Amino acid sequence: MLGEDFVDQASYQRAVRQAEATYKFASAEGALLIRWVSDPKSIRNGLLWKSLAILAIGAAIEFILAMIFACAMPRPRGKRGFENDRYGSRASKTKDIREYDTYM
Repeated sequence: MLGEDFVDQASYQRAVRQAEATYKFASAEGALLIRWVSDPKSIRNGLLWKSLAILAIGAAIEFILAMIFACAMPRPRGKRGFENDRYGSRASKTKDIREYDTYM
């Protein structure tokens, strides 16, 4: 179908108006203009491969950005790592239990 992005749509609309005037036709407002092709499957397959290529490029860009952000994140180093973190260490668990007991 000839959409809004079709380059020569104005000349096709002019041809429709000329045919209406010449042959006394009446066409509907906003009628769709259809482009006939000899091999519609090749057009469909071409659109499919273009869309898959765009999808693959987008996924690759997203993967690269995710790797950049993952490498840029701060990581714990040395003894101040996860074992001394507030969550998950034994000291924090016993401390939380003591705080819970004080509220009871």
